[in-house]
Amino acid sequence: MVLKTNWLRQADQSRGRFRSLLLKSVQNFLHNVTDTKQTLKRGGAVEFVSWDAWMAEAPSQISISPRGLDSLAPERLFDLRWAATVVEQALRRLREECEGKGRLRLFEGLRDYLAAEHADISYAKLAAALGIAEAVVKKQLHNFARTLSMAPAR
Repeated sequence: MVLKTNWLRQADQSRGRFRSLLLKSVQNFLHNVTDTKQTLKRGGAVEFVSWDAWMAEAPSQISISPRGLDSLAPERLFDLRWAATVVEQALRRLREECEGKGRLRLFEGLRDYLAAEHADISYAKLAAALGIAEAVVKKQLHNFARTLSMAPAR
C-alpha cells in the first residue's frame, strides 16, 4: 500500500516527526482492517434477494391463490411462509431420522396424519394398512408429533 499510493510523499517535516506519521498510519490501517472484519461479521457479505423471486422459488408447499397473495399483508404472508418452511424442515429431519432407523415405510404411512385431529383418525384402518398393531400406530403418531413440536426453528 505504501508503494502503490506513494504514501511517503505525504511526509512533511513541518507537520511532525516521521515516526509519528508511521505510527498514525499503522493505527489507521489496523482500524480499517478491524472495521472490514466487523462489517463482514455483521452481514457485510450478505446478498439481498428479491421478495418476488423468493416467493416464486420458496421451498414451501403452501399454496395461496393469487387473489389471496394480494389480500394478505406482507408480514402475514412472510409469517405463513416461515411457519410452513419450519414445518417442512422438521418433517424432512424426521423423515431422515426414520430412514436411518429403517422406519421409512412407517413414516410415509403416518406423515399425512400428523396434523389431523385424533377424532379424524381411524387407528384400526391405519394399523391394518401398515400391518402393525393399533397401539403401535397411536404411539408412533404421538412420538412423531412430539418430535415435530420440539424441532428447533432454523
